[in-house]
Amino acid sequence: MINYAGNPATYPASVRMIDNPDAPNGANFQAGLGDLADRTAYIEARFLPTTGGTITGTVDVAGGAILDVLAGGFIDIEAGAFLNVLGSLTIETGGTFELDGTGTVVGSLTAMFPGTITSAAVGGITSGVDGGIELSGSAADVIRFGTPHARSPAALLEVVGGQLNAGFGYIFSSGLGWMVTTGTANSQPLKLPLLHNGATLTAVNVIFSVNGPHSTLTGLSLPALSVFRHPIAAGSNMPTPDYLGTTTKQFFPTPGSAGAYDDSNKKQVLSYNCNASPQNVIDTTNYVYTVLLWDENGSPAVAGNFYYAIQCVYADIADMRFA
Repeated sequence: MINYAGNPATYPASVRMIDNPDAPNGANFQAGLGDLADRTAYIEARFLPTTGGTITGTVDVAGGAILDVLAGGFIDIEAGAFLNVLGSLTIETGGTFELDGTGTVVGSLTAMFPGTITSAAVGGITSGVDGGIELSGSAADVIRFGTPHARSPAALLEVVGGQLNAGFGYIFSSGLGWMVTTGTANSQPLKLPLLHNGATLTAVNVIFSVNGPHSTLTGLSLPALSVFRHPIAAGSNMPTPDYLGTTTKQFFPTPGSAGAYDDSNKKQVLSYNCNASPQNVIDTTNYVYTVLLWDENGSPAVAGNFYYAIQCVYADIADMRFA
């Protein structure tokens, strides 16, 4: 008895069968059985199991051929394994391509609209070369966030035109960069910095401290802010300010006492509520933005208030359209 498993590297084009002139011996009978064994071993080595099986070799999809995963099916690349795509891998609408652990895509991975490529891990989608992640849509294409972000960046005060209203009592403190009042000041225009195009600006804060001491709050006009925009389109008129808040000039809330207002020179927040829509949605293509600051004034006013920084409070940041 001879045990023969077949040759998985050979697929006989035909199967030899014993015929009348052939001698009825073992060699002639075994020839045809050997051909069938070789075919069986060849097919088994290249068999794609429907379930529960393991492919131990290499599966080649010839040029022009298609490996089609039907709706509901998926290719699951487990940790440590890889799918080597030398050309492109296209995920049709509604399809899913899943990488577990440290899976790697080599080549091009395309998600057809409205398909997505999703990573559930930190650093799940990375590039190791310059320009490895590229936006190839229209000229207006930007990186978008699935969930709108909120942030409150701050910056030093920057005056419009680089000119302080020194005649109204505003100077910059030598060596520190803070703005300080030298008298009972009037208004000072400031730039609105850190603009994020398309985001909703909910508030503008100016960080300041009161010099004091104040003997009374009676007759004192507290610090105030206005925030507005101007159109810059060719042919547009210079209108009255288009305010970002329904209350155009907003004052620091009246404290309970003069001592509470002085607050031992601690930093406080003068805030402007930007609740006018759509003015509060930043549009750096069609508008420029200005902040108008009023220091305290009136008979009990004291010079020397410090103004340190300006802060933009954003909500609904949907994309990366920085100004």
